[in-house]
Amino acid sequence: MTKVFRNILAVLLPVILAGIVISIVEATGHRFFPPPEGVDLTDPDALVIWAHSGFETPADIAPMLEQYPNLWSDLAFRSEHSFNGMVDADWQALFERFPRRFMLGTDTYTPERWYYVVEHADWSRTWLGTLPTSLAENIAFRNAEALLARVGK
Repeated sequence: MTKVFRNILAVLLPVILAGIVISIVEATGHRFFPPPEGVDLTDPDALVIWAHSGFETPADIAPMLEQYPNLWSDLAFRSEHSFNGMVDADWQALFERFPRRFMLGTDTYTPERWYYVVEHADWSRTWLGTLPTSLAENIAFRNAEALLARVGK
């Protein structure tokens, strides 16, 4: 890990760092890998939120979550994991395999997107309601709480 990255870790909260990494990833057009220069995803202090789960498929997300235990996936700006209120079978299998690594998200990077927050919340409640309660709660809020608790240490 480079000295710059170590200095960032020493000064900023990991969740802020995750935002920086996500911004770099989105700005460069890479879905996720290779990681930006100097970012060591195996560092136990690095908590990285994978924006939009890289717009990848469950088959591509699973190996990344397997390889990088500090990688968390958000579901912002995604809709293909649910159709007609039901969770896609491949996505449900992925959620069940990694029940503590996904977080619900709402991408509100521009003011125009705020108009869709309520609609997105209602849609999310519908598909989350088809999952086992503990899994739905993990995705909806418990995983985010756990991530923030790690940041607070």
